[in-house]
Amino acid sequence: MGTTLYHWTSRDAMKLILASKKLELEGTEYMAGLREGYSIADQRALDDQYNYCGRFVWFTESPSYNFSGKVKNEMALMLDSDAIDVQKWHYVKKENKNNPDFMKIANENDRLAIRMEDDPYQWWVSKQPIDLEGLNYQVAMSNWLREMLENEPEGATN
Repeated sequence: MGTTLYHWTSRDAMKLILASKKLELEGTEYMAGLREGYSIADQRALDDQYNYCGRFVWFTESPSYNFSGKVKNEMALMLDSDAIDVQKWHYVKKENKNNPDFMKIANENDRLAIRMEDDPYQWWVSKQPIDLEGLNYQVAMSNWLREMLENEPEGATN
């Protein structure tokens, strides 16, 4: 058995993941032209990131995770690292150490994560979408979401 990995996401995104049985690469909807809600600056940053660094499915070893940029992470898909084609983020960075455009964006994202009290050394990535069909996985809920749901009046959940 490998390392337990967590793919944190919103409740709405988790519903789509479970229905499709697939973890898509980051930015799938964005790349399909659904750019509503993105400022021009954010679009430029994402265009540069995807062009120079590629797109990934992101995981962390952390069983709790509050923020990923502007998206609140409410739920996680838990998978064993040995069951999927992933590698640690710092090895991907090492493979790209001679690519200054990649390293500039990757290091900037790492610094932002560290300021948010995240640890990039716990990150893993897949360079391909992940088909969940036939994989053993679990769905977890963030502590803050669990506490919120436990304290909601009965009948108030969506």
